[in-house]
Amino acid sequence: MSTGGAVIRAVTLAALAWPGGGCRVAPERAPSPKPTPAVESPVAPTVPVALKTTARTAALGEDMAVPPRDARHEPCGSFSRLLVAGSGEQRPNDDDRVLLEYATFAGSGQPLDDSTSHDEPLAESVRNLPPGVACVVKRMRLGESRRVWLRGSLQQEGAPDARAKPPVDRTIDIRLLKLTRAPQRPLDYASPPRRAQRTRTGLQFELLRRGSQQRCPVASSRVSIYHSGWTNRGVLFESSALAGQPASYLIYELPTGLAEGVQLMHVGDKMRFWLPERLAYANANRSAPRGPVVFDVELLAID
Repeated sequence: MSTGGAVIRAVTLAALAWPGGGCRVAPERAPSPKPTPAVESPVAPTVPVALKTTARTAALGEDMAVPPRDARHEPCGSFSRLLVAGSGEQRPNDDDRVLLEYATFAGSGQPLDDSTSHDEPLAESVRNLPPGVACVVKRMRLGESRRVWLRGSLQQEGAPDARAKPPVDRTIDIRLLKLTRAPQRPLDYASPPRRAQRTRTGLQFELLRRGSQQRCPVASSRVSIYHSGWTNRGVLFESSALAGQPASYLIYELPTGLAEGVQLMHVGDKMRFWLPERLAYANANRSAPRGPVVFDVELLAID
């Protein structure tokens, strides 16, 4: 693990460089089914905990380098011990977003970094936390604090200073301040159902909820949307709903299939789109998902 807070902050959501027409695109077949019931995945609710962030120090005389006997050996290789019990039964899942207060220490107990020295605590999806940390956070309740002993061998490849010097052991105190649930994953993330409509390009889609307006965007429009995208293995890779605020795009900035799909929508509509790889991220950067993807999109406004 790299020195200080950069260890945890190094692993953040990669900003995907999406590549790049009105409401009527002739489907390959012409079904006119009634809109299917909405599969709701609204802006994920948050459960805030009002905790004051304070700088912390290791207990005098405590051996910060060696986990005590009562520490739990986690499945991912780290050790952890409960410092302060949390409340409630909710625990984070892989796709959920957490707000963490943290402090890192050397084996001598010397403080290395503290979230109080930054503008705000760390906000991140559990899946993107460093190895040895994510599995601990997934067991924590709101308000809970744990001390984690993280071996240098668990340091994630590509973290800062990973090549400059050998990774060293670190001890981290973590407190779970806030949990934001990820949007609900579609049951049919792997492949579209038979009821899905299909355009001539191969895009498939389904209306989840019809809006009350008749306005629809064109290829040059800027739109505000809530959107969440999953791979065909069900992994959430992008979500403005999880971030808690709408995303704004020029339609041509979206993946080819999504740009086509959004132009099928009226303001207020919520739709699900299944994009084959050639309509998704086939020509995008290496951090973009490969293979087909599925998106849930709610069109909020045409700017």
